[in-house]
Amino acid sequence: MDIDQVLGDVCAHGAKYVDFFYDNYDHDRAKLLQLFGRDSQIVFDGQIVKNDDQVQDKIGQFLQQLPTSTHVRTTLDCQPLFDPEGNYRGIHATVSGTITFHGEMEKSFIETIILVRSDEQNYYINTVIFRSAENL
Repeated sequence: MDIDQVLGDVCAHGAKYVDFFYDNYDHDRAKLLQLFGRDSQIVFDGQIVKNDDQVQDKIGQFLQQLPTSTHVRTTLDCQPLFDPEGNYRGIHATVSGTITFHGEMEKSFIETIILVRSDEQNYYINTVIFRSAENL
């Protein structure tokens, strides 16, 4: 795969996954479960939640416990991830914007989403790291 093809893939797939992630985070979190794998994790303002072989839905349980939210994304930057041999393995997406929980005061946030290729056309979320501005 040449670099132009990789960059096109990163931009297209990264934006698609990020759009799906935030649309469903704010409206139907149960749909997010299909994006996470057995080894996925979320770091939410320092709290770590990991799926594992015994309970593969720890992330789903955690997401359902969060209050209702509204995200307004202002930036998205997607970069390719390569293994030590130079093979394309995934996408590093950084998103910033504002979030409102339960209609309360709007807060700034920054979030990193690591997407790992599961095959030629599909990815799963390996890691999500969320930080609100008050915790930066």
